[in-house]
Amino acid sequence: MTELCEIPLDVLRASGTEYDEFVYLWIDALQTYWLERPGLSDKLVAAIEASYAANIQVADMELVERILYQPLNIFHRFLRKDREGFNQALVEALEIKVYWTASEKRERSVAGYLALGPLAIACLAYDAAFPIEVESDYLPSELLNRACLVSSPHEPTARPRPLLPSAEPCSGSSRDSRQHGLAVTARSTSAGAGSSPWSM
Repeated sequence: MTELCEIPLDVLRASGTEYDEFVYLWIDALQTYWLERPGLSDKLVAAIEASYAANIQVADMELVERILYQPLNIFHRFLRKDREGFNQALVEALEIKVYWTASEKRERSVAGYLALGPLAIACLAYDAAFPIEVESDYLPSELLNRACLVSSPHEPTARPRPLLPSAEPCSGSSRDSRQHGLAVTARSTSAGAGSSPWSM
């Protein structure tokens, strides 16, 4: 993981595959978090602002709003140590079933039965002893709690990532809300599983 985070953004940009700018800014924020570098809050805000419709030129906007932007919001809540907001954002990300099941091909793909982005951020939060109060088939507990963990020869000793005490609240992440249905259970009432899904 550390080796991946040390890959310069210029190398990724030169790969020949074109992505919107917010993808690179989001990668930069994740690398900054993992490597514990300064400027994380500003980088996350930049990624969020770059994901707005006016700035999207490559990706389909439905993909951006329903899939790609969800982990940014969850990560934002995590950095703010907003436990209720984190679990609510996680619930809302998992409720966007309509995109994953819009076609038979998509439903049979990994994206059809796993919420990879939200799961990845939930794993970071789990490693930092952040309470995960959401249960869903899209968020397998065996992956979240590492029951299926396979050790890597490149990084034999996994180091848990801490909550950053210096992380400042980020702003500018709200969007209009819409409703999508999916059975998701919250382990506590604070997760707000019965309320409308987060901003889209």
